Amino acid sequence: MLHRAQFFTIILFSFVFLFVQVNPSIASTKGITVSPAFTEVILKKGESKVTEVTIQNNTKDTVTFELFPLDFRQGGDFGEISFLGQDAESYSYSLASFLSLEANQVTVEPGQSEQITVTVEDRESLSPGGHYAAVVGRIVQESDKSDNTLISPSVSSLILVRKVGGERFNINLLDNNWPKGVAFSYPENTLLKMQNEGNVHLIPYGTFEVKDMFGRVLYSGVINSSSHIILPESRRYIQADVRSRSFSYPISINEIIIKGEDSIKKTSYSQRGTFLYVNPIALSFLGFLLLLIMIRLGKYKKRKQ
Repeated sequence: MLHRAQFFTIILFSFVFLFVQVNPSIASTKGITVSPAFTEVILKKGESKVTEVTIQNNTKDTVTFELFPLDFRQGGDFGEISFLGQDAESYSYSLASFLSLEANQVTVEPGQSEQITVTVEDRESLSPGGHYAAVVGRIVQESDKSDNTLISPSVSSLILVRKVGGERFNINLLDNNWPKGVAFSYPENTLLKMQNEGNVHLIPYGTFEVKDMFGRVLYSGVINSSSHIILPESRRYIQADVRSRSFSYPISINEIIIKGEDSIKKTSYSQRGTFLYVNPIALSFLGFLLLLIMIRLGKYKKRKQ
């Protein structure tokens, strides 16, 4: 059964290792869109699934696209996508060779759209778990034979496959950047460093709370409201939007409580920690009070002598 994600709305305008001869004056994807941004396919052993990708031409020119699948992976601190090209031979989550397109080329008239049928085929060599490739539409233009090093702009739609029958679901919360030890202020949001140690993509959700020593909730928030995906064997920062729920005492020992699970409820994570909050104004007052006490004690000792 096909599942379309609703929050992951990216359009990848990529320059992806595809060197062709083009006219640089018209090498632009402005006004051209592809949808959906990504499609998730759940595949059982021995079956095939069909999905569609739509290219919309909002320009005043007729545009021809060369169509082909290309593997991708996730990297960087915030889950940036990178295409693999020929490097995909050693990529255990490769999908490109299991995708077939109804056509290798499509022409889209001005103001029109064209649908491309994509078939995902299971074979014995497709291992259980996640596999990832994009359907790329590279603009075909008249060649400029004087320069063969230019790169043609492309649009793409991501295909995320989960083959059932041997998935491993595992999300770990490695760290968070909320203050530790002693804190003099409360951040407006926090980043959670999460890692997917399974073999299938997951979307982590959860809650973030800060309670004081009396059990009052000072801050709380929702983790991953943007529904960011973490691919297998990848790590990325996920934001938790935190809001103030109650006032904090000037000096307080607080507890951080983080807990959550993935979108299909296959795995969960949690983390707890404590920190000391000290209001800077209160700290200044205590310092002044201590200094005043020391001065008074000094004067008292002098009178005693």
